[in-house]
Amino acid sequence: MIKKTKKILLSVIVFLLVSVVFTHAFVPNGDMILDVMLKRLQGSKTFVVEQNLIFVKNNFDDNAEKNAKIFPEVLKYIFPDKFRSDISANGIKKVYVVLKEQSIKIINGQRAVLSDNGFELYKELLLLRNKPLLKNRLLLTGVDLSVTSLGRIDGNIAYVIGADYPDESISQLWVDRKTFLPLKWVVKVNPDELFEFYYKNWRKKDLTWYPVRIESYLNKELMRVINVLKTDEKAKINYKDFDIKNLEFLYPFIEFEKEENRDEIQETIEKFTKIYK
Repeated sequence: MIKKTKKILLSVIVFLLVSVVFTHAFVPNGDMILDVMLKRLQGSKTFVVEQNLIFVKNNFDDNAEKNAKIFPEVLKYIFPDKFRSDISANGIKKVYVVLKEQSIKIINGQRAVLSDNGFELYKELLLLRNKPLLKNRLLLTGVDLSVTSLGRIDGNIAYVIGADYPDESISQLWVDRKTFLPLKWVVKVNPDELFEFYYKNWRKKDLTWYPVRIESYLNKELMRVINVLKTDEKAKINYKDFDIKNLEFLYPFIEFEKEENRDEIQETIEKFTKIYK
């Protein structure tokens, strides 16, 4: 009986070892995973999102969300390379437009100096539904497409592009093995800054997949939560809203004659920037 039990245990162990080797041996490469993921994400040409952008720090719970700073935000996508964000709340009006490699940011009617804001990277996976564009962005953020492995996240098995699981100290992209929807994006901006974006509760609206909740972490600390309220792929979009040259004409950089006027505008911009970072 004991010998039989040992044989069964040995057989199970061998089976598990062989299964692990087999599974890792057949993990697709990064290009193949991206191909399937992008086919999954193909949908409408345009997409409008209404959401709440919530700024939090430290531990996040229901009470923290209720007491956090909340900014209603409207996003407009023209896939795969046009994006616009409009925020109007708490005395602040912010417009942020991306057109291919160009971008402009306007706060309370004044152009703001563009600064590196790692939190704004979250939109790249949602906007760049085109392989050359997305692949280039992943490479620029340090994701090594030649490295893939299997990992586990929230009880789900995922393909990890860019790292050998469980190494989460470098840039990498996690894609659900069953749905091929992105679950997590880790971006190592520099030795001192590690951003993590979690894309949760994916829903399909007509033709287009989009996550209902997005969480943004900086160095393992939850800083932002996005709760999507409404999506619409049939909403009318004015292409002029993405005309950066026209926006630059309407909102030029101004040299203020009076120092107090400049200080007032700058104070508003800096106040918002502190919140938005």
